[in-house]
Amino acid sequence: MSKIKLLIVEDDTSLQENYKRIIQGIDRDPQKPSFEVDYKPDLKSSMGALKSSDFDAAIIDLKLAGENGNTDGIEIINEVKSKLRFPVFIVSAFIDLADDFTSPFIMAYKKADPDVETEEIFEKIIELYNTGITRILNHNGIVDEFLNKVFWDHLSGSLDYWLKSGLSGKQSEKILSRFIISRLVEYLGIDETGKFEPFHPAEVLIKPVIKSNFHTGMIIEKDGNRFIILTPACDMIKRGENRNAEVVLLAEIEPIPVEDLSQVENIGKKAMDILKQSNKAYLYCLPPYSNFHGGIINFRKISTINVGDLNGSYLKLAEVIPLFFNEIKYKFVSYYSRIGQPEFDFEKVFDCLKKEFENRS
Repeated sequence: MSKIKLLIVEDDTSLQENYKRIIQGIDRDPQKPSFEVDYKPDLKSSMGALKSSDFDAAIIDLKLAGENGNTDGIEIINEVKSKLRFPVFIVSAFIDLADDFTSPFIMAYKKADPDVETEEIFEKIIELYNTGITRILNHNGIVDEFLNKVFWDHLSGSLDYWLKSGLSGKQSEKILSRFIISRLVEYLGIDETGKFEPFHPAEVLIKPVIKSNFHTGMIIEKDGNRFIILTPACDMIKRGENRNAEVVLLAEIEPIPVEDLSQVENIGKKAMDILKQSNKAYLYCLPPYSNFHGGIINFRKISTINVGDLNGSYLKLAEVIPLFFNEIKYKFVSYYSRIGQPEFDFEKVFDCLKKEFENRS
């Protein structure tokens, strides 16, 4: 089993010994990952460790011995936030100094608080580690592995093109970034045998939203009612202060009737029935993610609003990623482009064929 690389910044040797005792107990449990710990007592050695090693988590005291002891821990956390990607656990008697840190990846525990169990901190570290977040994003993770492949297999093969492109500066960096990310997505979409990987529900939505303006594929809410914007992207893009669209096309998102699930014995069967219903030509199921509880887009419940009514009236909840929104668009267009087939009187058709056959005889 792999090891959790943990940085502990603490100048109190008695607390260091307490951490060592807890870690030894965890390491004896074969069902849990073991720890590889780097203890640092001050700012300088901690900064050096951050530059030379990859960590999965850190426990940091805010007040350390030294000239700037009251702020040394804050400086270390700011270094992690600006350049690195792993959770930080603050254990300090001065946690009020950490009030500016609002990320769920930065958790504060008051030192010597009888309600704070140090073992719980290590359990939380293990829980976060088991998600794979740090292994994916650190310098030796899967993203880094595929970045190497893109560099050597894709960029190197088209280097002459980029040198002659005339691009430079921030424009070049953004274009190259999109080029690289598109290749990364392709690599991450297949397994080792080349087969396509199934998508997880969390991959369908982007939340919180990235686009500052209301845009195609965005899920919005007003007065508890939710909608998805279906207006073509070319009409929703802002050019200056204006858009091509004067009105915005919305489809209502109906809630998944989860209250029904608690009233039946076979919850799994009921849930599958609901999802199967969403396969109808006029419905599309959006899975739950974060505090968005999922929903079913109903193409029969279409409405329009003036584009100016978006600002101030509607909340931006999430964005559907382009891959899935293309499927939504296709299903919407297919539903409204259906052409009903005229019904034949097949008995008359049969009679005609019968007479034709008799005449030939």
